[in-house]
Amino acid sequence: MADTSVKYVERKTLIVDGQLLGQVPRLAICQNIGESEFMVFHCDNDWNVLGVAAGHDSIAKAKNEVERSYQGIGASWIDTAVTVAEAEAYLREQFGDDGCSFCGRMFYQVTQFFSGSNGRICDICVRKFSGLVEKEHG
Repeated sequence: MADTSVKYVERKTLIVDGQLLGQVPRLAICQNIGESEFMVFHCDNDWNVLGVAAGHDSIAKAKNEVERSYQGIGASWIDTAVTVAEAEAYLREQFGDDGCSFCGRMFYQVTQFFSGSNGRICDICVRKFSGLVEKEHG
């Protein structure tokens, strides 16, 4: 946080591994694809996540919560305007197309993968296909 107009007052605490995290140089408000809650990532200078404050149901509420400890930060937020399509493209670029062999869903879209020697199937497809088998042989 290069902006000297921001004053850290430690009104909101974040405990990580049993220790108070304290002031960090970088903050980011993030949202997982397909989820409604917003998280505040507390990061080091290289944007490595040191701790996460989750459970905010809007960006405005996340910002207000951060403002309690980082007074004056309101003017420092930068909207990256990343679309869901751009985020998904980035994730595919970073992690490849190593998704479900049947539907193509990626790790962030499912709860679990089951892997075999010839591919992977996600928990969603397992439920779908098991339902079809039950109907056929039920």
